[in-house]
Amino acid sequence: MKRRVDARTRKGRLEQLFAAFFVAGMACAAQGPGPLYTLSTVTGTDPSNLSGRGGAESLAQDRQRNLYIGQRGGGVLKIDPTGKVIPVAGRGVPGFSTDGAPGTIQLGGSIGVAVDDNGVLYIADTDHHRVLKMMVGGAVTTFAGTGVFDGTGDGGPATAASIAQPFGLALDRQGNLYIGEYGGCRVRRVGTDGVISTYAGTGKFGYNGDGIRAKNANLCPWGLAFDEAGDLYIGDYGGYRVRKVTPDGMIHTVAGTGKGGYNGDGIPATRANISSATGVSVDRAGNLFIADGQNQRVRKVTPDGMISTVAGTGVLGILLGDGRAATLSQLTYPVGVLADNAGNLYIADGRVRTVDNKGKLKTIQGFETSDDGGSASTAQLCYPTGIALDSDRNIYVTDTAGRRVRKIDQQGLIHTVAGDGEQGYAGDGIAATEAPLNDPRGIAVDGEGNLYIADAGNNRIRKVGSDGMISTVAGTGAAGFSGDGGNASSAQLSNPTGVALDGKGNLDIADTGNNRIRKVTPDGIIVTIAGAGAAGYGGDGGAATDAQLSSPSSITVDAAGNLYIADTENHVVREVLAKGIITTVAGTGIQGRSDDGGFATASMLFAPVSVAVDEEGTLFIADESRIRRLRRGDTIDTVAGSGGYNYYDYVDGGPGFILALLAPQGMAFDGAGNFYFSDVDLSGGQNTRVRKATVLRSSGFGAPPVILPQAIVNAANLSRAPVAPGELVALFGTDLGPPAGASAKADASGKIGTNLEGVRVLFDGIPAPVLYAQSYQINAIVPFGITPKNGVQVQVEYSGNRSAAASVTVAEAAPAVFTLNPPSPRGGKAAVLNQDGTINSPDNPAAVGSVVVIYATGAGQMQPAIPDGKIATDTSAKPALPVSVLFNYATSGEVLYAGPAPGNVAGVLQINARVPELFCGVPNCHPDLKAISVIVGIGKPDPSNDPNGIVPVAKYRSQVLTTIAVR
Repeated sequence: MKRRVDARTRKGRLEQLFAAFFVAGMACAAQGPGPLYTLSTVTGTDPSNLSGRGGAESLAQDRQRNLYIGQRGGGVLKIDPTGKVIPVAGRGVPGFSTDGAPGTIQLGGSIGVAVDDNGVLYIADTDHHRVLKMMVGGAVTTFAGTGVFDGTGDGGPATAASIAQPFGLALDRQGNLYIGEYGGCRVRRVGTDGVISTYAGTGKFGYNGDGIRAKNANLCPWGLAFDEAGDLYIGDYGGYRVRKVTPDGMIHTVAGTGKGGYNGDGIPATRANISSATGVSVDRAGNLFIADGQNQRVRKVTPDGMISTVAGTGVLGILLGDGRAATLSQLTYPVGVLADNAGNLYIADGRVRTVDNKGKLKTIQGFETSDDGGSASTAQLCYPTGIALDSDRNIYVTDTAGRRVRKIDQQGLIHTVAGDGEQGYAGDGIAATEAPLNDPRGIAVDGEGNLYIADAGNNRIRKVGSDGMISTVAGTGAAGFSGDGGNASSAQLSNPTGVALDGKGNLDIADTGNNRIRKVTPDGIIVTIAGAGAAGYGGDGGAATDAQLSSPSSITVDAAGNLYIADTENHVVREVLAKGIITTVAGTGIQGRSDDGGFATASMLFAPVSVAVDEEGTLFIADESRIRRLRRGDTIDTVAGSGGYNYYDYVDGGPGFILALLAPQGMAFDGAGNFYFSDVDLSGGQNTRVRKATVLRSSGFGAPPVILPQAIVNAANLSRAPVAPGELVALFGTDLGPPAGASAKADASGKIGTNLEGVRVLFDGIPAPVLYAQSYQINAIVPFGITPKNGVQVQVEYSGNRSAAASVTVAEAAPAVFTLNPPSPRGGKAAVLNQDGTINSPDNPAAVGSVVVIYATGAGQMQPAIPDGKIATDTSAKPALPVSVLFNYATSGEVLYAGPAPGNVAGVLQINARVPELFCGVPNCHPDLKAISVIVGIGKPDPSNDPNGIVPVAKYRSQVLTTIAVR
């Protein structure tokens, strides 16, 4: 019999050592995080307002020519004939709510639409396995689906049937609705009597032939459309085909070979490869239009069966759009298409585009690059990379995919200063705004206002003088390596991506394709200053010119003349001292993601793409989805970017290190401690911006405390979720407490007090126990007496001054698991003890079937109640709500104990749980995993948390990934 682990046995030296390690580490991990940076958007898309901002993926049109748009962001928009964009359904943020009025329902993240002749709108809520019906008056009801991922219920009411990931919708002339179930591999039909049946598909993914009954065919439906003859066309996404079901119920392939890819146009459609058949539509003339998303094209199949491209170049992007031929314009994963009765073709590729009868493209909803002279705050960029500031603090941005360099002046207006949007090279000595560029990347501005551009695709460094004329300062245009010791304009470069100016007027170049750093002297002579040419990693401690680099992409020079290199493919940052010796200052040479607080040279980086130095000589690194800082003592931390990837978390206002970034690129400092950076959606989406990180420094003793927006977070992982009574939380701001920091100690009665060196935290006026206080951070415990609700007011008092109130949502529970690493929204290794009392780690895994001890917070109220701040000495209290643990996302572990952690402050929850024998969720599966996820749940199972009905998931559960090691 396995030994039962009792919480009351955990009072020995190991427990005390471990408890002190993780609780003290939690309380003080972010000691001295300042100076803090808050984020704001300078130009580009702000996804906090998704309404009218794109995300379009499905289209439908009514008789009055109102266009309905299903949005990825959880909503439906309508564009009326005057062009006005009107929200119709959903809140613009994915979620789920019951039937009701249009302003109250909440939809999932993927939405299909159809509209009947009477103006009734049908909405496929893919994520929640339902189809909704919106009447003309706005009332919304469930039309089909129970919310369960399944394919049962044929022959009965559609509202009692289960449907699996519906997306495509189409109505026949009789008013019957057809539903494409992507997850169910079927097309279902709901008759006018409300009865559901299967029209096509077996429920199996794949392809098993044509000329058979549609009900016997394997397929994976996405978009649906009818033609005038009553044939149903199906975008068979997984089958790389478009299928047609004739009125007699037989199925045929009309486009695609079953192989993904692109093999040309002007051939029979059944011999053409299609990479992803998503949306389909048929016009009155019988032309079939196909959204071939992965090929970045919209294809057309004429009635004689020949295929052509009518929009898109095959290259992912958003440039060269409005007013140009649609076939010369880039698309971004087109997934929806609609041919209307007036001869217009509509395309949903995140935006809504139209192709008129002359083949010209126009954007009618979503974003396009704004006209010059407009406000930068409303402008959109395609793919910004390089950033530079001039002496007047004008901001220059390389819009790489737009093939332009934009300037944001001090009035906040945006202008193009180089590039005409075309790709190529048309010579020098012309106005820079009339010159084509080719993949422009890094930029720099000298003291005289001359702009230098790494025109990577042209293998040149271009210069835009103060007169606006463009010239070449380095590179012949031919990719290669030559010319050291000679004139730079006669030397060959290879894909140069970075430029920097030093204090002596030298121009340094990241000659990326040559794995070198080159320097152009003021008299125009070029030499190599780092890199031997061969890709590799080596040479530290020796001459930089003998060292190996691998695709260096960015460079910067500090005031002392030291050069820093983002050695991207080596996953390190190198420094070349002024005397020419090279060393590694950050990264190990192994691609990876490391936590903060360690030595920079012992911390892994993930393909760093940019480096910058502030006024004090501190080095900043753009590291995947974070901006890291090399601090005094050679330790590394994060100043911006949580390291997560959640589209709806890309907001402004709060502390930079708990807010999400996508892929930060170029960086530039303004001389006042603030810096600007480009934040790019590498998937081609719309969350592409230039952002500003504004430095916040405490004003000194006597200044009123300030709580930053969105800065009251769970202390275990710094996640911006609701908090709960008794939860350990962190608050960030300025002038919050003593500059040197102070940690709390229990008083003689065994309680943590509510006043720590003059610092108090009030939740709706109730004092909270304060664990730690410092200028930029406070760690406290939400009082158990707080009533769960929205809008709880939080204030900080310090030395007689009280902050303005900040608002936070308090839920019944908000569980989070503590980690061994410093708290972070990225999660990490869970703070867990093995059955023998040792700390769980990859080198010390837990045995399957053994009992582990997990430490968490956010369980909510306890029964019987525990006083705020009390150090737990017994285990009689239990959480008021049930506690559960899921291992590897899918398997429940037996909970043997859940309650206070003896020796720790009330609010720390200890859970003793058995690691299940089968933790992969699949019968007879025993994978050799080094680590499995652990999720703590509080409350009874909530079906809305698991619409597929596979795993019982508690109403409240830990959201950030934490793992334990197993064997």
